[in-house]
Parts: sequence; structure tokens; C-alpha cells
Amino acid sequence: MFCIDERKSQGWTILDVTGKVQAGGPEGILRDKVKSLVLNGCRNILINMQGVPSVDSMGLGTLIAAKISVDSGGGRLELVRLTQRIQDLMAMAGLLSYFSAFGSEQEAMAAPRRQPALSAR
Repeated sequence: MFCIDERKSQGWTILDVTGKVQAGGPEGILRDKVKSLVLNGCRNILINMQGVPSVDSMGLGTLIAAKISVDSGGGRLELVRLTQRIQDLMAMAGLLSYFSAFGSEQEAMAAPRRQPALSAR
């Protein structure tokens, strides 16, 4: 079962994601959620991945598109509590230089903004 719970903290919107982020529906739910937040003026988004056991290539594409969308609006999208499996996958795909991944929400909120490595061009 895939689920996204939304909450607010210190000017950030936090999305607690539970379930696999993969082709066939869940990645579209996450993409649409982030897009809706951006359209409604949300600039700082944390995606808590603690409840995500795996991500496939479509899921990685969704995370990349979400980050580009938020970055292009002048906001920040950060990932927190990645499992080792997902960290390894992102490292193999070369995405850890693009995404900042943090162990806690407080760490992510306090970190300085990084320059985006990719663009929507």
C-alpha cells in the first residue's frame, strides 16, 4: 500500500511517504502531490523516505522531476531518512551529487541551500 501523509514544520512541508515508489501508479501520486504543492506556493518540501523500501527507475525519475520543479520555483526539495538500499541505488545512478540526503528533518531544514546540479532546460 502506498501512502503520503502531509504535515508542516518550521516553514517546510513534510511528506511522509510509505510504500514502494515505482511504476504503475505510486510514482504518479507523489509527482502530482509535489506539483500541487508547488502550484499552491509551497517552496520548501522535505520527502521523508523512511517508509519506502524500494524505488525503481520511474520512481527516481519522479524524484528528479519533483526536484527540478521545486528548484525552478526558487524552493528547496530535500530527502530525509533514505534506507541504505535507496542510498546505494542513488549512488549508482549518480544522483547523490544532485540530491541532498539527510538523516533527520532538523538537519535538512538547517542545511544551506545547494546550487541545483541539473536544470529543466
